[in-house]
Amino acid sequence: MPFMDFLTEDGFEKSPEELRALFQTKKVDLSQPLIATCRKGVTACHVALAAYLCGKPDVAVYDGSWSEWFRRPPLETCVSQEKSGKA
Repeated sequence: MPFMDFLTEDGFEKSPEELRALFQTKKVDLSQPLIATCRKGVTACHVALAAYLCGKPDVAVYDGSWSEWFRRPPLETCVSQEKSGKA
């Protein structure tokens, strides 16, 4: 979910009611574990804050997850290294 979806036109966080409706529209079940991801952690914090304002205090923020994923070696390299014992 783009972090801008959580903000009003003037840049403030939307109301808990609006945020709850947004999560429901995107089929995010706030009773389940939730991990917010992004490149550096900044936009993931908007997801965590929005969930917190909806009563979910335990959202994990995976700081740098997209950068980490992007820098991983291709799957073929990992499988080749495993087979050769270099993993």
